[in-house]
Amino acid sequence: MENLETLCDNSAKDVMLIWRLGQLVPISSHLLYVPLDGTVFPGLSAFEAQLLPDKKANNIAYLPIIPKSPTDPSVVEDKVIYLVKIAEALGDKWTTITGDQVTYELAMTIIDKFPDQLANVILHLEGFHLAHNYLKAICKIMQESGAEDLIVLAGLCKE
Repeated sequence: MENLETLCDNSAKDVMLIWRLGQLVPISSHLLYVPLDGTVFPGLSAFEAQLLPDKKANNIAYLPIIPKSPTDPSVVEDKVIYLVKIAEALGDKWTTITGDQVTYELAMTIIDKFPDQLANVILHLEGFHLAHNYLKAICKIMQESGAEDLIVLAGLCKE
């Protein structure tokens, strides 16, 4: 645990595994000798901060609700730039943004428009949309294979 500063020695992966086990098994926090504040196992950032007192926890910030269309390109552009400024103000190098299919595509276009200013933006597609894209690809590949007929005959879904 002492050498977490190096990214290539897999110790960060070990910490993730220990943290995940701590999340799954409540008693494991006693086995790991990790001092806990209260009865709830801490989030990853707080867990790392307890293991490494000189490493500070991540900052998380949320935007207020915006009464405008989330698919308006000017709204998405303003908010992506605003999120980057918030991350910089909090001292974070990277800005992580999660969105649905439409806002993800708009944000990608905006990042391409301002590559220098938005170089440290990481976009994530929400889980539902990500799974939908995989399912769509699988269906496209298997379209003429007869798999649809088998699934319909088995009563798993309608035609």
